[in-house]
Amino acid sequence: MNAPLGLADLQPPEEIEELIAQLPVLDDGAEPAPYPHAEILERDAQDDLDELGAPGDAPHTSREAVQLGWEWVRGAVFLGVGYCLKVIRSLFLVDPLYPDAETGWEQAGHRHKTDDTDQIPWGVPVWWVNGRHGHIALSLGKGRCLTTDYVRTGYLGLARIEQLGPWCGGRLVGWSADVNGVVVWRRKAKPEKWDIDDRIAFVRAALQRAIANDAPEIRVRGLRSWLKQLRARRDKLREQG
Repeated sequence: MNAPLGLADLQPPEEIEELIAQLPVLDDGAEPAPYPHAEILERDAQDDLDELGAPGDAPHTSREAVQLGWEWVRGAVFLGVGYCLKVIRSLFLVDPLYPDAETGWEQAGHRHKTDDTDQIPWGVPVWWVNGRHGHIALSLGKGRCLTTDYVRTGYLGLARIEQLGPWCGGRLVGWSADVNGVVVWRRKAKPEKWDIDDRIAFVRAALQRAIANDAPEIRVRGLRSWLKQLRARRDKLREQG
């Protein structure tokens, strides 16, 4: 990625933060549930192999994926043991395609390699590799994620991204804008520059609406005064330029 990520990419909106604040957090000193290697090894997959199909075309947004994950945590929904890839792609409403997270990362078309948890956007898949099946979680921003099995085996829970490498016996390799071939994240668009002529046009239109709708005189006078100030500023800028 050429341009640096913006604050809106890295930190979730206020309403998502409010949801996250309601989730129980595993204390740093607490013992996590064991990484479910035996269960994965037995079936050789972190998804349902007999249901493999084409990727979906109408994924959830990051906001919708986080909200659904929050509901699963709060509702203590049992999701199966060792199904990290199935759970995370299901949060995005993406169909199955790859058998495990390690393969999913290798095949991701929009990978962003990093081990800096502060530079992982909220609402994106986060990946670990361990030479076996790897692991995937959903970033919540600020170094946090929703992950399967870590807090409680078979369930989603809130954890620090940095805690999961030692737990799954692997290393954090980065995040992706896609999962199972489906793009699920796009960076926030950079706001277009709003110059003085745009502001004048905006206030002029507001004044016209106020007059047409018989707005109180104090509002009409205020808009006229604001428009006059903006025009004077524009004239001054032109003189200087």
